[in-house]
This record gives sequence, structure tokens and C-alpha cells, in this order.
Amino acid sequence: MSIFKDQSCPVCKRLFEEGDDIVYCPDCGTPHHRECYNLIGHCVNRGLHPSGYSYYDEHREEIRNTEANRKLRERFHFSEEEDTDAKAGPAGEQNDGARGFTPFGAPDLSAFTRTPYDSDTYTVNGESLGDIASTVRTNTARFISVFKAQEQSGKKLGWNWGAFIFGMYYFFFRKMYKQAITLFCINISLSSLLTFLSMKLAPLTYNAISGLATMNPMSNQNELLNRLNEIQGMADFQKFSMIVFAVFALKLIVALGCALLADYSYKMTVTSFIKSVNEQLENGAEFNASAGGDPLEASLDRDGIKRLYLAKKGGTTILAPIAAYIVLDLISMLL
Repeated sequence: MSIFKDQSCPVCKRLFEEGDDIVYCPDCGTPHHRECYNLIGHCVNRGLHPSGYSYYDEHREEIRNTEANRKLRERFHFSEEEDTDAKAGPAGEQNDGARGFTPFGAPDLSAFTRTPYDSDTYTVNGESLGDIASTVRTNTARFISVFKAQEQSGKKLGWNWGAFIFGMYYFFFRKMYKQAITLFCINISLSSLLTFLSMKLAPLTYNAISGLATMNPMSNQNELLNRLNEIQGMADFQKFSMIVFAVFALKLIVALGCALLADYSYKMTVTSFIKSVNEQLENGAEFNASAGGDPLEASLDRDGIKRLYLAKKGGTTILAPIAAYIVLDLISMLL
């Protein structure tokens, strides 16, 4: 018997059934059919969030008597008194250390605050593997293995295919912003160098190639082929080719450097960030993980809040590489 027995979707008003695709508001725990939630685009009880509304508390008596809930209470050592206590809410922590269940699927913060490496006493640059895993968040097994190997061997060089193929975009993706901005400037400099040398040393070929940008290769292929043959016969075409090859060689060297140093650079970025957070905590700083009023975050202890903070500030981002691509494209149009 489902713990959703006799509960209905607040949008379509239909009772939840076994097999329904159900999603839950991360703020108050209200369950919705996924298609209903997508239809309105937000929690139906959004207006009640500022007051601290909790779906679990509102429907406690209705949901706690189902057979499934009784089994869950027994599994997690809930007594009837504990279950009626407000402290046994969606992320309650019991006195005996048993973790409270989340009946309506509010986010399980243990994914950020606990890692498989918490019991491992090995450290990288003096920082625990648990903190590193919380900060890295994605592909942690690979990075921790690489970090440990570098720590043991003292070597800085490795190989990272992502960094080799995507270059600065990979560094932006992994939030290595200092290195990414440096690579961004190098990329612009090499493009500017190509333009400058081509205009100065091979102006005929450069201007002819620039003119090809205005042609439609699909509608006038014969003319395009004739223009390409003319360009290859120009007096300064060989100089232009040498310039292009030289700049390409420089870009290849940069790509190789990215691939060889990416993992070490990421290790230093991650451990330096963790060290900075630990120093701030030692100096009395407080990281308020529940600034948005999330009761789940508010229930965390100091170490849990630190792990959640590391996870929020670490991990990856897709917005930074997209922004870098747009900016670089705009600059390239101006060169």
C-alpha cells in the first residue's frame, strides 16, 4: 500500500496511484504529478512558502497511519510519540542517530553532506577526501584516484581528454576561473596575432579569404572553386599558409598544456578552496546554508552546512562556458 493513499494531486485533484510519476516541492514537500507541475511551472503552494508551510505537517495525521508508513517507522525506529513530534519532519534526526524518512520526497541532502570517502583517512594537500568529493561532485571516483596518485608520486603532469578537446571551456565548466580567463586571453591573443600577421605579411590572400565569407557556397559552387584556385595562386599565399600553420602550432601547444596540467590545476583549485573555507570557519565565520529558508538545510549541523556549502560552490557549471563562447564569438566578429 502506497504512502500516498488517499492523497491527491493539488493541481488535477486526482488521487495518486501506484506507478504515477510524482515530483515534490523542495521547499514544502507538496507532491504533484510531474505533468501537472510542468503545466503550472511551480509548486501550487508557492504563496505559503514564506510562512514556513510544510505539506508533511499539514497532512501528518492522514499519511502516518498507512501500512507503508508504519513499516517505515519501524525500519527507522520511530515511536508513535516521535512521529507526532514536529522534530520528526521531512529531515528529522532522531536521538538514537537514526535518520528520519522523507515521506514526500524532499531533497535528500545526504548526497552532498555524506560521501563514500568519509571513512578514508587519506588526505590530499591536507584536505580530507570527503570534503574533496563534496566539492568535486561529478566524476569524483576518477578525480580522487588521480589526486591520490599525484599526491603519492609528486608528479604534476597527467592527461585530461576533456581539457585537450575543449580547452578553456573545460576550465570554465569545472569552475577553474583564473586558469579559464588566462586561456581566454591567450585564445584572443592568438586570433589577433593571426589577423595582424596576415594583414601585414599576406594582405592579398587575407582580403581574398575575407571576401569568401560573403559568398554562399551552396548556390555558386563553381565560382567558389574558381576563387579558391585564384587564392592558391596569389603571390603571398605561401606566407599566409605559414602564418596559419604557426598559429595553429601555438594553439596545439596550448591544448597540450591544458591536457597535461588540467588535473593538477583542478586539484590545487579544489584543495585551496576547501582550505580557505576551513580557515574561515576556524576564524569564527558562519556559512548560513538555510538563507533561503529551507528547513532541511536548517536542520544540518556545522559540518553538514560546510559540506553543503562546498557542494554549492564546487561542482560544475554550463553557463560559464556558454557565456565564454558567446563573448569570444562577438570579439572574433570585431577582429
